[in-house]
Parts: sequence; structure tokens; C-alpha cells
Amino acid sequence: MRSTSIPRWPIFAVVALLLLGAAAILAVTQMAARSQDRLAVTQSQATFSAVLMARQHEVASLARDYSFWSDAVENLVTQPSTEWADANIGEYLSTSFHIAAAFVVDGANQPTIAYVEGQAQPPQSVASVLPALQPLFDAAHAAVRSQWSQDTGPDPAFGFLIWEKGPAIAAVGAIARQDGEPGPEWDHLLVLVRPLDAGLLNDIASAYGFDELHWQTDGAGPADTAIALHEPGGAPIGAVVWEPERPGRALMRQMLPAIVGAFLVMLALSGGIIVFLERNRAVMLRHRALIEEQNLALQQQKERAEQLSRAKSDFLSIISHELRTPLNAIIGFADLIRSEVRGPVGVPAYRDYATDIRNSGQQLLALISDILDLSRIEAGKLSLHEERVNLRKMAESCLNLLRPQFDQKRLTATIGSLEGLGCVLADERLVRQMLLNLLSNAIKFTPERGRIAVEGGRAADGGIEIRVSDTGIGMTEAELKLALEPFVQVETNLARRAEGSGLGLSITKRFIELHGGRMTLESRKDVGTKVTLWFPPEREREADRMVG
Repeated sequence: MRSTSIPRWPIFAVVALLLLGAAAILAVTQMAARSQDRLAVTQSQATFSAVLMARQHEVASLARDYSFWSDAVENLVTQPSTEWADANIGEYLSTSFHIAAAFVVDGANQPTIAYVEGQAQPPQSVASVLPALQPLFDAAHAAVRSQWSQDTGPDPAFGFLIWEKGPAIAAVGAIARQDGEPGPEWDHLLVLVRPLDAGLLNDIASAYGFDELHWQTDGAGPADTAIALHEPGGAPIGAVVWEPERPGRALMRQMLPAIVGAFLVMLALSGGIIVFLERNRAVMLRHRALIEEQNLALQQQKERAEQLSRAKSDFLSIISHELRTPLNAIIGFADLIRSEVRGPVGVPAYRDYATDIRNSGQQLLALISDILDLSRIEAGKLSLHEERVNLRKMAESCLNLLRPQFDQKRLTATIGSLEGLGCVLADERLVRQMLLNLLSNAIKFTPERGRIAVEGGRAADGGIEIRVSDTGIGMTEAELKLALEPFVQVETNLARRAEGSGLGLSITKRFIELHGGRMTLESRKDVGTKVTLWFPPEREREADRMVG
């Protein structure tokens, strides 16, 4: 009897085709996932390389700013000034830019001035890193002896080295005058060292999404997720390693159950999945291009803003010089006429005119100085010339200086309790200007027969504070905010009669902040105003250390 059973091979063939189709789908999906992973890894490596290069350029730019500077030539090479170095390349660079070491080497590449963690150290304390820096020294010497622009100065050299058992970015700039005049100082170099420590790596990781970003000495790790670091001479010093995002793996974990459980559905959707993956890749590429365009636009805007800021500062400096010279002459000649040094004027009214000319010239000169100070602060070019300042004597001196103005308005000026008001490390000119600004404001906005008092002492938080209070017109909360804006005066009848630029409180606030302190205002309408200047306790300790 002939068998009528259905052959099994078609079933086996269909099963085999399904298995092969599923395997093909799985293979294609896996390939796409790996491609996405490779793209993510490549982007991660390119991003980190760009970020690392940007950090090197930041340190190099800082080295250029402080080496291509006529003041640096005078105070670091020609006539070395410890006070200038302390204020400009010592603690300031350490606290503001995290510079671990800043030192100067001479033409023989031997250190002459050294600061470590913002503190002055013996020059030989940095001798251990000099051999590793030799290629950078040679490059910096070559740059200063080649042609370079007087606008930007010689190009600094930069690279990596080991500092305090960890990686660091080093930048070397040739010390040169801004006018381009050659001199023996061209043999001197300024070296800045910025550690590539855990804090900086954590900041980079947080900003750009690098997981487990760290440095290791042996350089071991996946080749596609490690950036090897070398000294300027080529010697390896380890590698920066991280775990990049791998979106393909996550995709496979999500899709594998569906592939195993539904071969037929996967066959129908495999093409769509591949298209989906390609679209994801295209979106990532478009996003990357957009980010690069935005970064380029932001960089151009930043450079334009920096150019405008430099142009404004240069313009104000030139205008200030051009105005100050004739103003000083006007004030001087008016004073000669008023004092009748060369003989009687003849007409008494002319003496009064000369007095008015002198007073007006002094007011205009003060306004120009205030505007120039404000411009320097905004451009970050106002540096402190710190010395030991006795606040008690300073307060008494300022009161005596303004005594004629107190008497003219019949104001009562008193010095209250000054217990605990001692000496601080500060810029004497700026401290005097702050007190004169506050006292002048109090005089302007206090009616006749009012009272003005100066008090001071130790603050509750350990700092030192000095207070100027008056029984003047006072201000509301809204007027307090306006009073701190440059060129703004609160609108009152007394304010309209008062002379001034509206810069006093704004400049005073910025001066005290340059000292690490703060200014607080307390005021009540028609009752009076109290302004407090607070100096941090470390400034008192530094002043005491100078005496010791």
C-alpha cells in the first residue's frame, strides 16, 4: 500500500528558513548596534581630545597673558618685586585659576622665582620638573626669537608632565614687553602648571557625560576609550580612561526578547529596525553638526566681545590721559590765579572765578578717575597693591579731610567706638577711596544740622568691619537696588541738588569685593542710611604676619 503521509522536509525547510531569517535579523541588528557603539565611542574620544586640548590652550593663554606684559618684565626680570609677584602670579593664580605652580626660569633654564600653591618657595623647589620641561623651554625660546605679532605676543609652548605624582598641564611663555622691544628678559620664561587632578576630571565628566573618567599610571584599558599622555620629550606618563556610552548594547537588550519570541514579526520589521537605526545615526550626526556650528558661533561671539572689551578699555585709557593732562594744567593755573602768586588779580570777582574753575576741574578729574576705575574693574585689569593699612587712622584721616564740607552744611561728624578696628592687608588707595565715597555720599544726602558717624570693630563672623551712618533722606527697598547701579542716583529734591556721577556706591562695592569682602546697606526712608564694609579675617592675619 502506497504511503500518503506528507513529507516532513518542507516543514524542516520552513523551520530552517525561519531560524536562518531570525539569525540574519539578529546578526543585522547586532551589526547595527555595534556600528552605533563604535560611532558613540569615536565621538566620545573626539570630544575628550577636544576638551583636553581646550584645557591646554586655557593654561597657555594664561601664560601668554602674564608673560607678554611689560609689567612682568619690570617686576620679574629687570627689578624683581616680591610684592608684585605675590599679587599677580602667586596666590591670585592659585585661587582663581587652580595653578599649582608658577615660576620663572632664566636663560640657563634655572628657576629664579617660584610659587607653589600660591605661596612663595625656594626656586630649587621646582627643580625636579625642569628636565621634563626642557623641550618646552626650547620651543618658547624659539618662539620669542621668531617673528610674532605685537598684539598677541610670542606663542607659548605647552604639554603634559608629572606634578606631585599626578598628571598636569604645563605652559611656558617667553617674558617680553608689549611694545616688542628686545631685551635680556627674552631669555626668561614664565612657567604655569595646572594639575589634571580628580576635581578637573570630575568637572569634565559632569559637563560632557564621561562615566568613570580617571587617570591611571600604567595606561591599561580599552584602546578606544583611553587617551595616552606623554611628556614633551615623548616619555609616557599614563593615560586618561573612561567608560563611554554604548547605545547599541542597550538596544540589543531591548530587542532580543522580541526576536526570540516572534520570528515572523521580526522578519517583517527587520527592515524598519535597520531604517530606525540609520535614522538614529543620522540624527546624531545632525545634532553633532548643529553643536559644532553653535560652538563656532559662540566662540566667534566670545572673541568679538573680548575685542570690544579691549577696545573700550584702550579708548578709556587714552581719553583719560588726554583729558587729565589739560585738566591738571587748568586746575594748576586756576590755583595760581586764585592764590595771586604772581601778584594781585585786580578784580576780586576774578579770584572767585578762578576758584570756581579749580573746583569744577577737580570734580571733572574725579569723575574721569571713577569712570577709569570702573572700566578697569569690568575688564579685570585693576590689581591690588597690597600693604598694611591702619583702618582707625584711615577713618580719622578721611574725616579730617572732609571737615570743611561738614562745617559748610553744619553737620555733626563723630567717630564712635573703634574697638578692635586694627590693621588689614589691603590697597591703601582703594580703602581711602571707599571711605571718602561713603562719607561724601553721607554729606550730599544729609540735610543741614544732620549727624554722620563712623564706627568699626570686629564682626560676629571674625572679620573686621567699618560702618558709616547718617541721618539723611534714606531710601526704600526699590531705591536701594537702584543706588548700586553705576551712574544712577535716587530721584529726590536733595539728590538733584547734589553733585556727583552716581558711581560712588557701585565702585565702593566692587573695590571691597576685590579684597574678598562685602558691602551691605541698611536704610529707612526719612530716617537715614548705614553702609558697612566687611574685610575677611585672613586680611587681618596677613597684616599681623607682616609685622611678625
